[in-house]
Amino acid sequence: MLYSALIIDILESRKYKDRFKIQMIIKESINYLNKQFKSMMAKERMFSGGDENQGLFLNSESAFLYFRKLQLMIFPIKIRGGIGRGGIISMKIGFQPNWTEMLIIKLGKQ
Repeated sequence: MLYSALIIDILESRKYKDRFKIQMIIKESINYLNKQFKSMMAKERMFSGGDENQGLFLNSESAFLYFRKLQLMIFPIKIRGGIGRGGIISMKIGFQPNWTEMLIIKLGKQ
């Protein structure tokens, strides 16, 4: 089965004076969108390191729509994203040293 991975990063996150507040706004928005897109996701979005997060969708259209809605919800915070499509080679869920849950997805051709 093919999946679409969406990776999102906060642009120039180090320039924000209150990075923690920005991260909380994004986290709350992601939690809301995860509920809205639950039926279209193979794995809910979660942070994969620092200001980057990723998730796994059943199709690219859902991944794009999720990204677009997130952009609108958190404006004027700027984000960039990329969508990759393929079969799952490996997927790890672990914890970073600061106890933040992270998700790493590796897609490949099938």
